[in-house]
Amino acid sequence: MQLKNSVLRYGSLSIAMHWLVAGTVYGMFALGLWMVTQGYYDTWYHKAPELHKSIGMVLFVVMLVRVVWRFVSPPPKPLSS
Repeated sequence: MQLKNSVLRYGSLSIAMHWLVAGTVYGMFALGLWMVTQGYYDTWYHKAPELHKSIGMVLFVVMLVRVVWRFVSPPPKPLSS
């Protein structure tokens, strides 16, 4: 597979970034649901929000890279049908 997008299909980097972001968003949602079930004296009560924030910041950077990559390697043309 090619790294950059072609006229006919997406490149491997675009596909990998898409699924990385999608999986991370679902994981963040699950982590958020789990966090609200924690009691004040649970060990993860203070650690989980910090983990959630850290993953969110990394996700934001990946999204910025994804936007820049879209300008570097434009998406394929839409199908004619």
